[in-house]
Amino acid sequence: MNAIADKLEVAPSGAQSLATPPPSRRRWTRLLRPILGTVAVIAAAVVGSWWFTEGRWIQSTDNAYVQGDIAVLGSRIAGDAAAIDVVDNQPVRAGDPLIRPDPADWQAQLAQARASAAEAAAAVLTAQRQIVQQQATIPAAQAAIAEARRSRR
Repeated sequence: MNAIADKLEVAPSGAQSLATPPPSRRRWTRLLRPILGTVAVIAAAVVGSWWFTEGRWIQSTDNAYVQGDIAVLGSRIAGDAAAIDVVDNQPVRAGDPLIRPDPADWQAQLAQARASAAEAAAAVLTAQRQIVQQQATIPAAQAAIAEARRSRR
């Protein structure tokens, strides 16, 4: 026999030789590679999607100071807000509506202004009628003065 055949011996009680891995391990390796590749592609897609939607917007600082422009909002008429049309950190342009006031406040102020205008118009009408009344009493007063002068003489 040849020398290689002499060295190979049959393993006792069904054990396999050390030179070749068992066929079941090769089969697992062959099955595991595509599964791991698919998992890696899915993981890359999930991480990429997260980065695209949220991750690229995350900001951090070492000293906890963030500089930004802050604008204080106020209205010329006091009242409650019905809706706020902007959200935090939303860019806005000049002239964009930011807050919608509650119309009940505006309507109450309008009704009050109309009542004040009607009151002022009534006061003007009253003053005009008083003028007419006083002008009507002037000739009567002049006649009384003339009669008083005649009776003195």
